[in-house]
Parts: sequence; structure tokens; C-alpha cells
Amino acid sequence: IGGADITKYNLSTLRRNIAYLTQEDLFFSASIRENFIRVNSNLSDSEIEEILKKAELHDEIFSQGKLGLDTSLEKNAVAFSGGQRRRLSLAMIFACSAPIIIMDEPFAGLDKETQRKLWGSINEEFKDKSVIMIDHNITDTEHFQKVFELTAHGSVIRTK
Repeated sequence: IGGADITKYNLSTLRRNIAYLTQEDLFFSASIRENFIRVNSNLSDSEIEEILKKAELHDEIFSQGKLGLDTSLEKNAVAFSGGQRRRLSLAMIFACSAPIIIMDEPFAGLDKETQRKLWGSINEEFKDKSVIMIDHNITDTEHFQKVFELTAHGSVIRTK
């Protein structure tokens, strides 16, 4: 991490340096703002709004009749579509300061145009971070320095 051998870190320190975007979108039963503050307590409302823009979600959260950052995510954000929940999860990863990012199926449920837009934000937000991306349908390998294609049993069958 940052040029240091990770075997020198204790497990607790190592975990604090990794952010993980799971396949399941998980949120606390609280407002959007409170969910972001749990990820990064130093964020201002304007910073959260900028992050939501990068995740292609700002306009949907701040459209007429919506509560913006005060919108509740109760019951794991069931009022949001699958694509909105996915983009909100990605926004949460943008908000964290961990130097290592692991993303499992980050584009699940998103259309190609949204994916294309998100690549710009991902490249910008994670430019100084180590990113491990797990995806069954990855076609955008040009965004990565190293690509490993694995069999179902974990054997490497191709590298780039």
C-alpha cells in the first residue's frame, strides 16, 4: 500500500485501506447524507453533490419533489431502481479515501451509455489508487494496466 509491503500491516490496518463494492447494494436505513458521512465523515453537502454527479445520479436525487440528500434509504433503498442503487454504491466508493478499491460487478444492471459515462469518473476518481475489478462481461480492458482472465477454478488462462 503506497509502496509498502502489505504483509507488514496488521489485519485491521489493511482492512481500513481497502474499499469493497459488493454485488449487493447495501445501505443503512438513514438519509443519503448520513450514508455518505458513515463512509467519510469529512464530506460537506457540496462534496456529496459533486460525487453524485460523477456517479450520474445527482439530477435524479435532486429532481423536483425529491428530498435531495435528506432522501431516506430505508429498507435498503427499495424505492430506488436497481441501476440507481448501483450508481449510489459506486458513489459511496468514490467518497472513501482507501488506496485499494475492489469492485465486484460494478456495472451490473447499468446500460452501456451509463457505463461509458461512469468510466470517465472511475478513471478520474481512482487514478492514484489500486483497483481490482471483478466482472464476467468486461469489454473495456483498455482502462486497466493488467488484466487476468481466470477459469471457474481460479487458474489464469489469459493476461494482458
